[in-house]
Amino acid sequence: MTAGETFHHVRRHKGLTSIEVEERRRRFIATAVFPGQVAMVQFGGSIFRMVRLSLKDRLLIVAATSVVLRMGETWRVIARLRVASE
Repeated sequence: MTAGETFHHVRRHKGLTSIEVEERRRRFIATAVFPGQVAMVQFGGSIFRMVRLSLKDRLLIVAATSVVLRMGETWRVIARLRVASE
């Protein structure tokens, strides 16, 4: 069973809205990708030619990407509101 089929089953049988399903997908992807990226940077430096990041560098990256994430989420909310008002 693929992830898409699992979420379709949950949505159909548990009564979740598509917004809740989409949020669960985003969280799943984030929790799956983030630890792998940290592990590659921290332990795979010689293999992938990476340098370990300091805590300050990590916080700067999170802060910078959070702005982009918030802009995208704001755009999606506006789009949903437009569709709902039509």
